[in-house]
Amino acid sequence: MLSPAEILDDRCILLDLRVKRKKDVIAALVESLAAAGHIANAKQVTKNVLLREKTASTGVGHSAAIPHWLSVEIDKTVMAFGRTVFEVQFGAIDGKPVRLFCLIVGPADRPNEHLQLLSRLSRILRHEECIDALLAAEEKDEVRRIFSREEET
Repeated sequence: MLSPAEILDDRCILLDLRVKRKKDVIAALVESLAAAGHIANAKQVTKNVLLREKTASTGVGHSAAIPHWLSVEIDKTVMAFGRTVFEVQFGAIDGKPVRLFCLIVGPADRPNEHLQLLSRLSRILRHEECIDALLAAEEKDEVRRIFSREEET
């Protein structure tokens, strides 16, 4: 089973995003995946993630969202983490704004793996202590440690 802490690349951890709109958050996270060489077509992935968001918001509550997309263009699941300086209206299920984002892009031929990772992240992001720790994290490796610690509980 995929571990968020293991698939999260430091180059794809953005701790001080200064954006206020859903599309800008998603574009920044996708760009980090492209800059790290994990995806090829950032513009198309951004478009697809935003289209996916129109069907149902991925705001899971507790100030967190897990935007995601299955792509035929990649062969392994990748993840980017972002924390915004500003609260972003994301259509979360609790109606509250979001500041923590875990973007997942996975291979289209592995939907079960994708769903398992989404489920795992959803469970992790329900813990208030985890949310508080992610909001306070000052270093990228601290984010990975938080995810690792949460997976053990």
